[in-house]
Amino acid sequence: MINILYVHRITEKRLTTKPPISAFKRLCGDDFAKRGDDSAKRGDDSAKREGDSANQGDVIFVTTHWDCVSIQYGQAQEQHLQDYLQSMLGFPVRMERFDKTTQAAQDIISQII
Repeated sequence: MINILYVHRITEKRLTTKPPISAFKRLCGDDFAKRGDDSAKRGDDSAKREGDSANQGDVIFVTTHWDCVSIQYGQAQEQHLQDYLQSMLGFPVRMERFDKTTQAAQDIISQII
């Protein structure tokens, strides 16, 4: 299984480069973001437990530098980024925040191991 973390600074007003969607699809399968979104909605890791070829991997969009912005600004930026990525991909994206805490790092990493 291949898992990808795509990291973006929340301080950036927009993506400086488009995420390599074709590479994500090639590495993780055409429905890479749908699987993560479905299991997140269920509140479990059933997609990872299935272990079949449909679950080749996941892509998680991680935002960083939350300590450099107000929470209101960060949330607005996060929503803008999520809306943009969702419109580009055509389905909901999986987003996580990294706030420089050990717990945040463990929570993100635990989703891909």
